Amino acid sequence: MKLPAGTDGGTITNPQDETFISELEAFRGAVEIKTSAGTGFFLADQGRLQAALFRTATDSYRGRSALSFMTMDSSDAGSFQTFHLRRYNDEEYARALEICSSTQLLI
Repeated sequence: MKLPAGTDGGTITNPQDETFISELEAFRGAVEIKTSAGTGFFLADQGRLQAALFRTATDSYRGRSALSFMTMDSSDAGSFQTFHLRRYNDEEYARALEICSSTQLLI
């Protein structure tokens, strides 16, 4: 599955920082996530999470269960989280939502 490329919105290495939450409220696009447990993404629209996928070395999680696994080890010593934001225009967002719907990633 390949989502639209979008526009680079930067990388956040400390998503627990409260400025990330306020930025997410005005964000429309995909947030690619890398953690010590695996990789994935979630699709957001003005602070509303719309779809998610998370993959570990052994499993793949979709929708709500993906969100749980994305944050599972965030407070463990030695764990890390990196979020890369990809901003979408209306057309890119509609295409991403269509892809997520057809692959059963909606929340």
